[in-house]
Amino acid sequence: MHRRKTFGRRLNLHEIVAILKLDDVLALGRYVDLPDEEDGFDFAERFAALKAEFEAQLQEKAKLNQATAENLAKVKIPEGKEP
Repeated sequence: MHRRKTFGRRLNLHEIVAILKLDDVLALGRYVDLPDEEDGFDFAERFAALKAEFEAQLQEKAKLNQATAENLAKVKIPEGKEP
């Protein structure tokens, strides 16, 4: 019986159906009876894209934080009205 680890990547729908038909368990570190298949997933390419997206989000976060700080500095609370 051929068994392989499936943790470290997401299973596709066909693999999940195959696992359920085999009455096996979907859990990290478990082994399932599925043949190795090439899914066309390029980790390096996907990682680079996700990293670039994350870095862009960090830059946007910094801009938003700066704008928020500037807007908060403009808020004036009349004396005697503080919470």
